[in-house]
Amino acid sequence: MSASRSKHVFLVRFVHPERGPLVGSLLVSPMSGGYWRTEWDIGTIDKDPQLSDNWFCREQYDQRFIQVLQTALDKSDSVCLEVPCASSRWGTAKGMRQKNALDLARQVLALWEEILADWEARGSDYSI
Repeated sequence: MSASRSKHVFLVRFVHPERGPLVGSLLVSPMSGGYWRTEWDIGTIDKDPQLSDNWFCREQYDQRFIQVLQTALDKSDSVCLEVPCASSRWGTAKGMRQKNALDLARQVLALWEEILADWEARGSDYSI
């Protein structure tokens, strides 16, 4: 029995009490040759990309993101794996098997949830 070739979509929505919603999406989709692509984009909050960059691209999260990518590379049995552009906020990785592409999406999603939980835990102190 072959695996499904359907796209998988993950959505995230966070509502900042002062600045409004922040929406993100992850898409895992098939490519030719049996390979898969994972794309992610968290968007911006309050139409202020600097605020989102300052929060999502903090050193502690950059280090975790590097670990997520390294894990994806370590798990991949594909010589076709490419990560042409990536940050914890947006990026693309392609040339993976479906399971690895889904694992990467789940890991990026978990990182986003960690970042947003940390941000929310700061209470009214949402400054960067």
